[in-house]
Amino acid sequence: NSGGTAWARGAAILVEQDGAAGATYTPGRISFLTSVGGTTNQAKRLVIKSDGKVGIGTDGPGGLLELRTNANNFIGLKITQQQNQSAIHITNPQNTTAWALKIDGAGSPTTGGLAYFQNSSANTSTRSLVKIVNDNALATGATTLEVRNDSTGPAATFVGNVGVGTSTPTSQLHITDPTLGVTALTTSNRLNLGLKLSFTGHDNATNKIMGGISMGEAGYEYAGMYASDGGSGAAADLTLFTGTASTVVTALKIDSVGTATFSGNVIINGYLQPLGSTNYNDNCKAKFGNSNDLQIYHDGSNSYITDSGTGSLRLGASHFHFMNAAHTEYMMTGTSDEGVALYYNNAIKLTTTATGVDITGQLSATTKSFLIDHPTKPGKKLRHGSLEGPENGVYIRGKGKTNIITLPEYWTELVDKDSITVQLTPIGKHQHIYVEKIDNNTVYIQSDESRKSTNDLNYYYLILAERKDVDKLVIEE
Repeated sequence: NSGGTAWARGAAILVEQDGAAGATYTPGRISFLTSVGGTTNQAKRLVIKSDGKVGIGTDGPGGLLELRTNANNFIGLKITQQQNQSAIHITNPQNTTAWALKIDGAGSPTTGGLAYFQNSSANTSTRSLVKIVNDNALATGATTLEVRNDSTGPAATFVGNVGVGTSTPTSQLHITDPTLGVTALTTSNRLNLGLKLSFTGHDNATNKIMGGISMGEAGYEYAGMYASDGGSGAAADLTLFTGTASTVVTALKIDSVGTATFSGNVIINGYLQPLGSTNYNDNCKAKFGNSNDLQIYHDGSNSYITDSGTGSLRLGASHFHFMNAAHTEYMMTGTSDEGVALYYNNAIKLTTTATGVDITGQLSATTKSFLIDHPTKPGKKLRHGSLEGPENGVYIRGKGKTNIITLPEYWTELVDKDSITVQLTPIGKHQHIYVEKIDNNTVYIQSDESRKSTNDLNYYYLILAERKDVDKLVIEE
């Protein structure tokens, strides 16, 4: 009846073909329709498909039962439970990887969420709003509750006290050991700390304790950490402490800029790998060895490397470079299996070689001598000193039988020709020999007898000269 004046269809049940028919069958579906309020139009409310899927609010259900609301502020499913039974009981008896209950936010909710649990009852009895229990002892690998967040927002937020191992938490986070029945972290400890980590502000009072954690046996929480006001804004220092019932020992303090200060000794059983600089104040020593045999330190003026052990101080490198403080000039270098070089003002002055030593520049010494194994007396040494004079001199000596002595070719650029002197010693008999002239790098010898015949000359000669390729020797300074 429509308004009491005419008849109209208010609801209907339709039986329709659901897909292509075969020679001996026709798939069908049943649709339930009701009139839209205020009109004579009818809309499908429930559909049962040929494959058994049921759709409410949709005629194309994607699961065994699909409920879809097409209007805002419209509850999709409401269950009122008034007895001591579960309003919804989902059992997944199969050993599969599927979820017994899955809520998918594929529709991109904005201000809403996927699940909302609210207790509006004023009943004061103790009960759980949401309870998750894993009570199968064989399910040892099961995770009772997993919270995962792949976005930038918080994975979970809690307003109120949270208890782990206790149903009566007394702080924002209260952890209790359910096996021993003792509270591991509470506010009842010697520094009045607990696992609260709740900061209500700061007053810029440096080192004022703001909160922390104490650890230990119940009633003996003598170790832990706490945060203290860093003195500016929200800056905070972190302190790790140990101690006994009567003392508090600050073991480590990290300030608001990350500087860590240890109050006692630091023992490292592994290896230390700093990623930045290691700074030592004046007179703070880096000590090595069980007896501190090796020490490295700076006293404010000088730097020291001191080895007082019974062994030796060894420096090893394939390529050794000893440089100035700016690392711009060499002072000494050494290469494995090659040689060592000493520098003056970044210029090499002495180099060791496979045969001895090469020196660039002047060699000054109080005395100059050689020391060798004695050639005729085993077990003894032979030492000879060098003949010295007020010049950088060179010489040649030998034996002659003609009236000319040809000087070495290189003497033309090596020595000052005006400095050449010649000593002649007759051999066998008295000879009236003398130097007639020195010309074109040749010494000419003459005697009264040689004017008749030069075949009768027989003499030793010693010829000396001063080098011209180097500066003259400074005799007195």
